[in-house]
This record gives sequence, structure tokens and C-alpha cells, in this order.
Amino acid sequence: MINGIDLSHHNNVTGFGSIYGAGIDFAICKATEGLTVSDMTFPWKMTNAKAAGLVTGAYHFFHPADDPIKQAEFFLKTVEPYMPCLLAVDLEFINGGEWASLAENVRTDAILRFLLEIKTNVKGLPLVYEGAAFHNQNYPKLDLSMYPLWLARYAATPGNLPPFFDKWTMWQGSETGTVPGIVDPNSVDLDFFNGDIQALQALKCWAV
Repeated sequence: MINGIDLSHHNNVTGFGSIYGAGIDFAICKATEGLTVSDMTFPWKMTNAKAAGLVTGAYHFFHPADDPIKQAEFFLKTVEPYMPCLLAVDLEFINGGEWASLAENVRTDAILRFLLEIKTNVKGLPLVYEGAAFHNQNYPKLDLSMYPLWLARYAATPGNLPPFFDKWTMWQGSETGTVPGIVDPNSVDLDFFNGDIQALQALKCWAV
């Protein structure tokens, strides 16, 4: 397995050289959320992570109640200057009960339309970040197994996979990791890639 981290504006990075020197080979950075929220630390992190030798990635925090096509367009416009890179959609709980407020077919349709828009406009496939319980609660009939799975599970082992998946590609195993070069807070999400560096590089998406 290859070690990595995922980052957002919550993580204050003082130096990617220290991160790379600690054995971290990839960093997936929050780029966008919903229709209008941009992570203002994204450009600096992507540029400096790549310069330090890390494989870089970008993720979009998905809001099922927002127009999925416009979300995809917003995400792609933001990440295009940093491609080729890993791409991911983050499917998880949102404060305020947004997922619960929508019918299951609406949730499912929104996810599929977002992913199709990404797939149509890049060479490669985005990772889908989710946990088994979240999938079962919000869109249990939806088969996303054509996409590489970024499994959300804070535990010693990956454990159960979401429905339809028979393997995980990436695993977010901890939210309390400590890595040199990250302060305030000094805890960070730790991720693991199920393969070698060549396989990780091959997951990068390119603009069409």
C-alpha cells in the first residue's frame, strides 16, 4: 500500500517537503463544494504538493440538492489548471439533513448526473468517496462499482464495503493522523492506496 493524506482549508500545511520526506506519496485536496464554495488553499496546496514530488488529487464535496451538472462544471473549471491529477467526489453527511430531505430517486439521479458529466469531460474516472453505512442509508440500490472506491472507514481494517463493490482502491483509515509539515490542527486524514505508484499515477484524470 501507498501512504497518502487528504486536505482542506482546515489543515495548515507548513511544508510539503516535510510531508513527502515522512513517506507520504499523495495528497488529495478539497477544491470545491456545492455550487459556489471554493477552498481558498487549494491552488497553493496543489502547486506545492506537486513540486515536492507528491501525486496530487482534487475532490468536490457534493450537495445532492444542488444542480449536479453545475456542480460538475464548477469542479472541473477549478481543477483544470492542475490536471492531470486524481479526481474524487465526496459523498457524506451534510449538516442540516440535506440528504434526508430528498427522495431516494432524487439522490440517486443527482449522483449519476454529476459523475456522468465528469466522465464525459475527462479521460479517466473519478474516485467515489463513501462509506458502507452512508451508501445503505441514502442510495442503497445505486451501483457505483464502475468507479474506483475511496472507502471512508476509520478503523484498523477496511471492513465492509459499500454495496456492489468487491474491492477498494483507496481507503481513508484515520482522521487523527500526525504528519510532519501539518499544524493547527496537527491531526490529518490518513489514506492508503491499494497498489503501487505506477497504478496510482494511472488513475489520474486528463482534460478531454
